[in-house]
Amino acid sequence: MKKILLVLFVGISIILPSCKKGNSKNELFKQDDERRITKLKQQFKIDAFNIEATKDQSELIIASSESNSKLFKAFKNNLNKSAIKLFINYKENITLAVFEFNDSKEKLFAIKGRFIKNQFLFEKEVVVGKSKNRNNEPVSIISNGLDYFTITTKNGVDYYESGNTSLEDFKLIKILKDCDGNHGGTGFCQLEKGESFKNCYAAEKDQFCTDFWSCLAVDTQNSVQVLIALTCTCDAKECPPTK
Repeated sequence: MKKILLVLFVGISIILPSCKKGNSKNELFKQDDERRITKLKQQFKIDAFNIEATKDQSELIIASSESNSKLFKAFKNNLNKSAIKLFINYKENITLAVFEFNDSKEKLFAIKGRFIKNQFLFEKEVVVGKSKNRNNEPVSIISNGLDYFTITTKNGVDYYESGNTSLEDFKLIKILKDCDGNHGGTGFCQLEKGESFKNCYAAEKDQFCTDFWSCLAVDTQNSVQVLIALTCTCDAKECPPTK
């Protein structure tokens, strides 16, 4: 665990250099993102989308992250903690809290948890970032705090590379499908049985990327990447048995 996290932090500092922007607030989504927002809401069952956390909510989220999140502890001095954005699935009581970085528009940190009895129960975390490699090719790095992978886009084709040292089958594992015959389950969580974090992300990205505009959103907006990554941090639920 410690070795993986150390590699991750070093990798982020090398691949994703800081771009000084001052303390100006960034917008995760703009008005012209309506089609992408609608698609994200439908695909991942998100009811409240990109709303600003209240002061009380922010305090609960930060306190829980301080106690439970390794990534938060590593990045907390560089996160904008005054404008946390929330994405909520009311049916499953899932809240996604997204933090922007003060020094760069190209990185986001987010956690998944639940508000229960005046507390926020931390569950999962992800960090995403974008940059370019020495060949001027777009590179994304995505981590769930346990392992990470990179995506390098060459001539419009995405190449996934695992951040761990174990051998991995790059074919998508599709053991269970949701009620519409797609990858993942029936709610927010999309990680299938026996599937890696990377392969889940690739499958969900392919499912989201059905036209030019949605594909462009994944390739250019780390706000879309962070939401897709969060859906792959928890186990998918199968469809109820048919009668």
